[in-house]
This record gives sequence, C-alpha cells and structure tokens, in this order.
Amino acid sequence: MTAADRATVDRPAFLAGVRASGVIAAARLDRALSDATFARTAREAADRLVTAGALTRFQAERLLAGRSDGFVLGPYVILDHQGKTASGRVFKARQRTMNRLVAVKMLSTTLTATDEVREAIRAEARQAAKLAHPNLVTLLDVNQTGDRMYFVEEYLDGASLAAVITGGRLTVAQAGDIVRQVALGLQHAHEKGVAHGRLSPAAILLGKSTGEASDRPHVKVSGFGLGGFAAERESPAADFAYRAPEPFADPDTATPAADVYSLGCVLFHLLAGHPPVSPVPPIRYIRPEVPAAVAALLAAMLAEGPAARPTAEEVALRLSLFSEAVTGEGIDLNIPAATYSPATSILQSQSVVMSRPPSEPSPFAGMTLGINTHERTPVAVPVTQGKGKKKPTTKTKRKKKPARLHPLTATCVLLLIALGVTFALVLMLRRATAG
Repeated sequence: MTAADRATVDRPAFLAGVRASGVIAAARLDRALSDATFARTAREAADRLVTAGALTRFQAERLLAGRSDGFVLGPYVILDHQGKTASGRVFKARQRTMNRLVAVKMLSTTLTATDEVREAIRAEARQAAKLAHPNLVTLLDVNQTGDRMYFVEEYLDGASLAAVITGGRLTVAQAGDIVRQVALGLQHAHEKGVAHGRLSPAAILLGKSTGEASDRPHVKVSGFGLGGFAAERESPAADFAYRAPEPFADPDTATPAADVYSLGCVLFHLLAGHPPVSPVPPIRYIRPEVPAAVAALLAAMLAEGPAARPTAEEVALRLSLFSEAVTGEGIDLNIPAATYSPATSILQSQSVVMSRPPSEPSPFAGMTLGINTHERTPVAVPVTQGKGKKKPTTKTKRKKKPARLHPLTATCVLLLIALGVTFALVLMLRRATAG
C-alpha cells in the first residue's frame, strides 16, 4: 500500500484539519491557499506544505489520516514520533516561546493513574531538575494535559548507544571516551545526592558530530527523574545485564556504587561486543590489546563488593588519558529517526575532568597512570565487527634495541664507584702516613 492509498480524507477535510490542529499559523495557511494552483488533492496539499517546511512528514501523515488532535501541548508543538519506551512515548517537539527543539516524553496513563503517584513523580523530577551538567540530559519541565503527564527534556540530534553498538565493538579509545563522559555526568549527579539506578546503553545518548575530522560524539545520560517509576513498568530483562548485584536484594535503592558497576558493564560491552555474563572474564582474554591499566580499572568497576569499586570521578580521571586522541570516525550515528534520542541539537563544549583528589583513599593508589608503553592502543579506527574473519598478518622481525639503564640506576652506580675510589685513596693515605 502506497502513502497515497493511506490518505482517508479529501482536500477540504485535510485543510480543515490543518487549520484545527494549530500547527500552522492561520495567516501562513491563508497565504498558501490564496494560490489557485496550490493543490488539487489532499496528498498534493500535504506534499506542498511539507516541502515548504510548514508541516513535518509525521504531521502530514496524521492529518491525512483524519487526526487533527494532539499536535499542541501548551507551548510545545509535536513534530515527530521518536519511539516507544516502557513508560510511554517520546516525541520531537518545538517550544514556541523559546523557538527551540525539545523532546517530549508522554507517560503511560497506567503509570500515572493516581494523584499520589503523579505527585511522587513530580517530587523525583524536582530532584532531577537540580542537575545541570554538559553530560546529562537537562529536564526542562514536567506538566500534565488531561490525565496524561509528560516530561520535557533538551533534544539531541543523534542516537542512543544501544542503537550504535549493534554494529560491533568500538576501539579502546572510543569506548574509553564515551565512558569517561558518562562518568563525568554521573559524578555531578552523585555529588548532588542523586543516583541513576537504571544505567544501560539505552540511557546513554550520542550527539552527531559537526563534521570535523577530530570531532568526537558528545555524550549525555538520560533517565534521571523517572528511574524508580519506569522500573515498575519495564521488563526485568530490560537492563538485567547491566545491573549491580545489590539492587536485586533491594530494587528500590539506587546508589552511586551501583551506577559505577552498571557503567563497567557498559564499558565491557563496548570493548567485547556483548554485555558481561557471570562469571565475568578478564577483558584482555577477549581484547588482548586493551591496556593493563584499563583492564584493571574495568575489573574494579565490576567488583562484587560496592566498597571495592572506584567512584565515578576516579573512572573519569583514569579514562581521561584517552580523550585527546579520540575522533568520531567509525561511529555511525545515522540511525533512523525512530531510534533518535532526547537532548539538545547544539553540541556543547567538552567538560573538563575535575582534578581535585577524592576525599577518601583511592583503591587505585598503586595503579600506574597511563597506557602500557609495550602495548599498542588502537585510536580512531573504524568500528570492528564482533564477528568476522581476521585478515592474515605477516610478522616482521624487529631489531632488538640495546638495553638502557634507568637514570636513577646509573646515578647509583656512579656514586658507588666514587665511594670506592674515595675509600681506596683514604686507605693509601693512611698507609703512607703510617710508613
């Protein structure tokens, strides 16, 4: 069935629906209709308005089907349908008062059935509204129309990490930079006393780059403000592979340590090409090229005991070593619109890693900061498929370089020689004097 076959209204009914929907200003519509050659059919009229930028394709198809309701929510005009989640539907919208793109998340009526639940959602949203960080999706508004509640968030032109990683593994540098940015956002939330509780690739959003070769995807975390209530509606398997052990005993409690564990599961997935399964194997069994420092950090993030895990700040500090060499090459964000995710279309500048030391002794105090110089870390290499044949490689013999003494070792040797010479001279002087 073609798009034309799906049109259920004639031209007059379509134009009446456009006028009733409120998506086009009356004066603009009147100017379009004043042209005698504007259109002969409803489909032609819809195509002309879409081409002129007066309607989106989503709006046009709904209007052609005879639906003129639900396009306007207060100051927000619905432009497109982004996708469906367990807690409701997500739409791309424009805020008329500020002339900016936003994401509107319409909550399911079964989730907001009572006044008590609606007030609890508002209370959790007010906590999330305290968060303001370049790596967190900003919650702009929580409102209600009839019996439907909706969240308004900033909009990001990109894709969720869940959609991106279906293409295979990322390089160590790319995975490290994505997780670093997520850790920075979590650090800010944890400092404000807010934990996510449902972190998974679906809650991590990647913005499209500006086209520069050295540009990296900007990463934001969504889902703050609705975590506890979305959990009641989601399937237990929705983020099962990314949950820390402790939430299974107390599902209503979200902690910073549990967020770090979930982030470790995400990092494992980006490097291995699949989520971790218990018992979790060392990542270097799967990716031998992963630097030892990164492998040790990942193992600590996935520690069974919450106290043994690093903080989000420590994770960001450790992974900041990769940030200078990361590009967006190989990360395909040209995902169909149905999988696009909420946040702003303006790519903000990269956040700065906080350099203040943690308040408590770090479990990484003895770990070497930096990349193992004897291991090669791939940087800016296109995404490699999780499955596929490896290309044969030819080994070339390398000339062995002569061993070099460490400067400190050389200094110690020289001091010993000097002391020996001095001792010998003193002994000779004593013998000469005695004679």
